[in-house]
Amino acid sequence: MYHPGMDYFDFGKFVTSSVREMLDNWFESDILKATLATDGIIGENLSIGHPTTAYVLLHHVMGELEEGKKG
Repeated sequence: MYHPGMDYFDFGKFVTSSVREMLDNWFESDILKATLATDGIIGENLSIGHPTTAYVLLHHVMGELEEGKKG
């Protein structure tokens, strides 16, 4: 779905980046990054430096948001 503010290059870069790269760009705390990185690799059998793991993190976080709406 098109969004007027969406940059397809940025989206493509995000879905092909590693969770390590994404978290390093947003956070300074190693403890916080380690905690969040688990959702990027859980069930994937990949390292946090593997491309596409940033998308896996997004997928898991979005699933958790959906669970909050059921109540």
